[in-house]
Amino acid sequence: MEVFPTAVPAAAVGEALEFTYTATDQGLSYGYITLTVPQGWTPPSLVGQGAIKVACVTPASDCNADHAPVTLNGQVVTVNRIILPLEQSLTITYSDATVPGSAGPATFSASEEPTTKGPLTPVNPSPVVTVTCSDGTGTETVSPARWLPPAPARLSSPTRRPAGAR
Repeated sequence: MEVFPTAVPAAAVGEALEFTYTATDQGLSYGYITLTVPQGWTPPSLVGQGAIKVACVTPASDCNADHAPVTLNGQVVTVNRIILPLEQSLTITYSDATVPGSAGPATFSASEEPTTKGPLTPVNPSPVVTVTCSDGTGTETVSPARWLPPAPARLSSPTRRPAGAR
């Protein structure tokens, strides 16, 4: 599963992320996909802030993602009863989200089950969004941690020469 964009500014409001899932192996036959939004992000919803929308990338008669039921449980989004042939893709759009105020990687864990009969399997790799610092904020690390002044210069005393010597 991929995500776009891959980086967003910390504390941004109204961000939209688009996750693209491509069916592998045998595709999905009334299968399902879960996507877990990290804590600190806007909770997913069906409308308004954090709204989730699912769509087929290339609309085809054998892809039903546009009409697949979506259920929410806290930060977990489940897209149910998906029919998606091998090599076909769907998108999950998470919109109007507020990004946490601290910088760092945010992993959106994803899992899949090709049918209704088996357990969920993690999607590898799960998408990661990098939360970046706003301009003028953040932490800088200086190395070495201690500043050592340079050693004092040694001045040599002038050599005395006898008068008239060159």
